[in-house]
Amino acid sequence: MELHKEQLLLINDYQPDLNISIQKYFDDSYRFVNKFYSNELNYYLNLDFHLLTIDNFYQEYIWCVHTAGFSAKIVGKHINNLLKIYSPYYLYATTDFNQSFESLKLICNNQLKSQAIWKLANILITELKTIDWLTFKNQHLNTPEKLQRLPYIGKITCFHLARNIGLLDSVKPDLHLTRLATHFGFKTPIEMCQAINSDLPLGIIDLILWYAASTFSTLSIKKDNR
Repeated sequence: MELHKEQLLLINDYQPDLNISIQKYFDDSYRFVNKFYSNELNYYLNLDFHLLTIDNFYQEYIWCVHTAGFSAKIVGKHINNLLKIYSPYYLYATTDFNQSFESLKLICNNQLKSQAIWKLANILITELKTIDWLTFKNQHLNTPEKLQRLPYIGKITCFHLARNIGLLDSVKPDLHLTRLATHFGFKTPIEMCQAINSDLPLGIIDLILWYAASTFSTLSIKKDNR
């Protein structure tokens, strides 16, 4: 979600201070997220891997692939058009990839990402001929490590996808979280999230920190650590 102009006028009043404890930084981040991203937060809080449908999974996979190494804000502006071309998975799997990519190029000119989604659609078609969705999900999608077997899902993106499909104890060690962890004296982002006193799942703690860190930037941390 993109902040409105009137919200941007208030945003600095909610900026967490980096020169405090990680607990206070999280508490202030939580206050910021509840103010500006409450709908998104509630969405993720209500995710449940056991209730994950194949369509939900496919859409989250598309989102994570396209946002990998790229701006989530920009992808968000085009995601509905992307889904129109990619969905449903069983039709996209049967399309000629080169032909469909001609349409995709107008939205996202990244052949590797689009081809990965085409491959995933074909994997679903093939696997679901012999086993049902519940079995496939529980055997192949229930850990970040297993998700790495999917096209274009690497050692960082797997945690993003895992959290987005309801594996809520997954922490994505992205650039912002890694900078925060280093700044606050932790070896890894997951170690940092585990140190925070909260009843929330680790993946939601990660998400709250990310919203604040990505909004207010962590470039000053990088400069301080040079």
